Amino acid sequence: MIVDNPAEKLKLLRLRKGWTQDDLIDQVKSVNRTVRLYQVMISRYETNKEQPTPEIKQAIHNAIGEKIWD
Repeated sequence: MIVDNPAEKLKLLRLRKGWTQDDLIDQVKSVNRTVRLYQVMISRYETNKEQPTPEIKQAIHNAIGEKIWD
């Protein structure tokens, strides 16, 4: 399945790993302890209501192991 929308891709990749939004936050913080990330932010990213900062995008890419945003 090809998903072009970053919001949908983030949620799909998270669910494929069996992670909750809180699990994703834990994984991101294990990669980059300085990132401030909260569940409400993940929810907003997954519903395309907000775009993450470049620092958060990179931390999520590193945690998931796949590029979501260009």
